[in-house]
Amino acid sequence: MTNPVIKSPNLSSKPVVEKDRFLAQLMLVLLFILVGMSTSFAQSECADGIDNDGDKLIDFGSDLGCTSKGDGSEGGLPTGEVENGWTIFEPSEDTRIIYVSSSKGKDRNRGQSPLFAVKSVERGMQLLRDGYPDWLLFKRGDEWDSGLGQMVKSGRSSQEPMLFGAYGEGSKRPKFHAYDSGILTFGGGDSPESIDYLAFVELHISLSRRNPEHPEFNPLSQRYSVNWLRGTKGLHFEDMVFQWSELNFSPFDGFPISNILFRRSQFLDSWAPSQSSHAQGVYLDIVNNITFDETFFDHNGWHESAADGQKTIFNHNLYAGNPNGLVLKNSALLRGASHGTQMRSGGIIENNLFAENSISILFVSRNENPRVVGNVILNGTNISEKEGRGWGIEIQNGGNNVDVSGNILSSCNGSFCQNFTGDLSNTTMKDNVIYKWPGPQPQSNNTFVDPERDLRSYQVLNGGEDSVTSFVESMRGQSRMKWDDNYTIPVILQYLKEGFASK
Repeated sequence: MTNPVIKSPNLSSKPVVEKDRFLAQLMLVLLFILVGMSTSFAQSECADGIDNDGDKLIDFGSDLGCTSKGDGSEGGLPTGEVENGWTIFEPSEDTRIIYVSSSKGKDRNRGQSPLFAVKSVERGMQLLRDGYPDWLLFKRGDEWDSGLGQMVKSGRSSQEPMLFGAYGEGSKRPKFHAYDSGILTFGGGDSPESIDYLAFVELHISLSRRNPEHPEFNPLSQRYSVNWLRGTKGLHFEDMVFQWSELNFSPFDGFPISNILFRRSQFLDSWAPSQSSHAQGVYLDIVNNITFDETFFDHNGWHESAADGQKTIFNHNLYAGNPNGLVLKNSALLRGASHGTQMRSGGIIENNLFAENSISILFVSRNENPRVVGNVILNGTNISEKEGRGWGIEIQNGGNNVDVSGNILSSCNGSFCQNFTGDLSNTTMKDNVIYKWPGPQPQSNNTFVDPERDLRSYQVLNGGEDSVTSFVESMRGQSRMKWDDNYTIPVILQYLKEGFASK
């Protein structure tokens, strides 16, 4: 009788099964990671090192179809469309792109690649063609002892503008010290009557000799970073910084100035000796259809360390004498010598932040459908010890009914506080909040969530120091290449307005 063969049990079979199951799960996890990475890369055309849209511009920082490194597409939207708060610019098929570098360029180069950039602004301007959508790009971090000079060449249309912008690594804008001139037009030099369809993006124009700390300080030196005296059918300024200087738009030669847009640009530190001249951040005469959107005005019309830089009633952040179709929205106007804005021909003032101005708003109701709505006005102050102020909104009757609604006025620190003043007979006043700001209009009786919110508390909330100065430094640090959504005006206004919600 044959004995049955008894097989020993496979003691390792269970561990093998568990090991196989573990390996399968691990491979599945790795597969998900790889799929996610490939999807992420596929969506990040603005950071993949590839010219996805074939325009010879690659990724965020070079391709103005990209609004951030995480933008999913280099192209797809036409020039003029807004994505994530930034205007899209795309070159045309016949656009000539010229590169300029003060540190690496040579004027004998053709300038048509970053490796063969030209050196001087003058040479770059010579290579542009009148009537074409050409681009003149300046290397980030480079500086020039000149401005862009006289403009005599136009772009093709509002969708195909001639563009002045930036290229290269880093976040420091190309800087023009503009000792002689910034951007200007005038009747000489074979200038046409109108210079049209220009876009200026991500440049810093500084009239540096007007800085009291400059070794060659000269308070009477060139004062205009933009002095536009000829006509235009369209100008676009975005992510620009104008410092130690004033912008002037006046049709001195009688040709119409129309269709100007400022977006996400800064106007800083303009001043002039008070005994010799007046100074504004921006001065507007007869201009048609001009918009300021998400702009930042700070410390214009005065300088505390200059011998003759005191505040006066004549100096402001924004002075608008006779424009038609002026819109000021989503902007911040801080620390003006006298007014945050003087809008003497009406228009629209909507969802703006005003702080530490002697008079935040002067508004004359000339245009159709004028309105002053949704603004937050903080911390009114004096012009000087002898000139007490602290006025929130002054309305002058220009014949049209003004919608004055949804504004918040909080905390006047001046010696002559007036929450509202002027002629209010032709206004529609509703839903305005007045808190710790004396004047003819009654204080609000609501119990608010947190009415002490201000720029200092907002700065602390975002990790900064408890001071307006720290807040201003964060605002001045904003740029397309280093953008923080926490310092966009709509976000700041939301925080402040939520503090005035009723309990």
